[in-house]
Amino acid sequence: MALWGIGQELLVEYIFAGRVWVYSPLPWNPVIIPPLPGMASDIGMTLIPQATWIIAPIVFYFIFLWLERKFRVLAE
Repeated sequence: MALWGIGQELLVEYIFAGRVWVYSPLPWNPVIIPPLPGMASDIGMTLIPQATWIIAPIVFYFIFLWLERKFRVLAE
């Protein structure tokens, strides 16, 4: 699932960055993938959107486990 999310995010970035939105490279949001041929953005892909697709599913998973344990105890 994580690879699917990351792959989708990279494709969306490739297609829409520079056309629909633009990221500003900043010290806390550096460019990690330089502009690719055919990409509308001359900046490339930055860290924060990519990190979101890596970190968010992990956080969601642990929240789900916590909720599952909590409601399983209440159901018993």
